[in-house]
Amino acid sequence: LLGAAEGARALLVAGGLASALLAGMVSLTRVSIKVRLAWSTVAQMGFMMLECGLGLYELAALHLLGHSLYKAHAFLSASGVVRDARLRALRDLDILDSEPEEAFEDLTALAAQIIGVPVALVSLVDAERQWFKSRRGVDLAQTPRAWSFCAHAILGDGLMEVEDTHVDPRFAGNPLVVGEPRVRFYAGVPLRNADGHALGTL
Repeated sequence: LLGAAEGARALLVAGGLASALLAGMVSLTRVSIKVRLAWSTVAQMGFMMLECGLGLYELAALHLLGHSLYKAHAFLSASGVVRDARLRALRDLDILDSEPEEAFEDLTALAAQIIGVPVALVSLVDAERQWFKSRRGVDLAQTPRAWSFCAHAILGDGLMEVEDTHVDPRFAGNPLVVGEPRVRFYAGVPLRNADGHALGTL
């Protein structure tokens, strides 16, 4: 397994790929993320992008997705205007309640294996629910937004990590913590479209 710093970086890289898929910056037919990627490849963004067959322009765009370009946007994301725009952007994708797709399934498999966790999700945060475009390790297809860790993560500009949900006052009483699947640890990165709207998390 990767160390903590390497695992965080790998998750950010995978999150950048998922963002690019959602944003249409990379077509699903051109990306095939396979778990066969070596850990050393995963930990190095450039090599991972080349393994996926992306061009230099797309590599630069993915790099920007994971960095401070969206800090100002994230700071404003609690406002009604930005919230409404985010929901419109999500619904314009016409991805909610869609069928599973291999590229997203590969990303959750990759995330679970490189970090060594039993559950990995591509979660899209709607107005009243979070829906899982891809899920690994849980049977739930969606949860109420009020239960969502991801609703907190989309307000940030990078990795959100909760080392112990039992001692975090935001989540200690969460039904997903006190009941099944009894979440104890959480790490998530926002998935943004080309306009910077955080649509969900990996």
